[in-house]
Amino acid sequence: MEPLQGRGRLEWVAANRAAKSPPPPIGGTIANLVQDSLKAAAQSRQWLACVVGGSVDEEFRRHCRLGEVREGIVTIEVDEPGLISSLQGRWASKIEAQLRKAATGCAARGVRFRFGRSGDRLQ
Repeated sequence: MEPLQGRGRLEWVAANRAAKSPPPPIGGTIANLVQDSLKAAAQSRQWLACVVGGSVDEEFRRHCRLGEVREGIVTIEVDEPGLISSLQGRWASKIEAQLRKAATGCAARGVRFRFGRSGDRLQ
């Protein structure tokens, strides 16, 4: 390829020296990423609450809350330690089956029960 000379070179320089808009501030970019991530997490959590809440009875809703989701395991927090075993035996496989059946909203693949009261109430 032959180097640009004369007028062609001047035109190339003029086109490539045109003022370019500055990149957006990094803080704004990071804020958008965080906001998108939080929105996706909230939607996923809402989906989980619907799936779990639609699979259980009133007793479960009274004593259980939706805890964290970590590595695909949904934690169900039970407010009475004595109920953990019976609720887990009765509901774990049913909830897992519902999660597999409706697996479009989240990567949840299992359920674990533990004592706690800090999660979100199920509707």
